Amino acid sequence: MSDPQDILGRVGDGSIGAGLTLIGAVIVAILSRKSPLAALVNDQLKLLIDAQARQIKELKEEIEALEGKVEALTKELAAARTQRGFGI
Repeated sequence: MSDPQDILGRVGDGSIGAGLTLIGAVIVAILSRKSPLAALVNDQLKLLIDAQARQIKELKEEIEALEGKVEALTKELAAARTQRGFGI
């Protein structure tokens, strides 16, 4: 016949093993969930970066257009000053 303490020891060892297995399973589940979450975050960051790149491109185009207008106005101002005798 088995010793009661021996049986309790085996049950205790089994419980510890089951607990460690459960903890391992939870950790694996958490780590495996991280990948889809990381992919979602990466997708969102890519969308934000693309939107900012479009805005920067649009702003550069607007700046170039404004620089062209400033250049044209500067030439017109110089021509007007010359016609009135204020030019150099």
